[in-house]
Amino acid sequence: MRNLKALNIEKSISGAKLVFEENWLDKLDRLAIYLICIWGFILPFAVFFDPNRDRNKTGNEYYLFFFMSIFCIYILYRKATETRLTEILGNSSQDKNKELVNNYCFDLGFDRVRNSKNLIIFNSDKTFGLGSNYHICRIFIFKENRVYFTVIQDSYRSNVPVLFTQFILKKDLEKLFGEKR
Repeated sequence: MRNLKALNIEKSISGAKLVFEENWLDKLDRLAIYLICIWGFILPFAVFFDPNRDRNKTGNEYYLFFFMSIFCIYILYRKATETRLTEILGNSSQDKNKELVNNYCFDLGFDRVRNSKNLIIFNSDKTFGLGSNYHICRIFIFKENRVYFTVIQDSYRSNVPVLFTQFILKKDLEKLFGEKR
């Protein structure tokens, strides 16, 4: 599990973002991902607009590079917003909402790593076969009838952002709590 050292639940809820002390490796990891994605964004433009390129011998493969640019921008966005909390309004009390989330995560086979009064963290090893050291952490914070959550990647090498899991989790929780927006 990522080291969520000194996680401040009240500040996290008020700021709608996880507030915790990051170590220097996490900051270095974020910087490395930013640099790689910026390079991945700029590279297709540098290749496409190369003045020495023979435009008569090139095909559509150069246009496919631009999809890489869009993907790199999306990764940058997800990395910048990975600690942002999403709010779901529950129908019941904090304890009932906590029980619903626990049952939902246990049914999907997630491992509960941390359980306190208003915080639950679940890990899953389902990361498309990238190895047993890669986990997806689902962090839930409960306050009254509201549930705040985020999904982050946890690994020992590089914590790349979770790209689509947070959308699936949000839809599932909206169905679970019966919220319609």
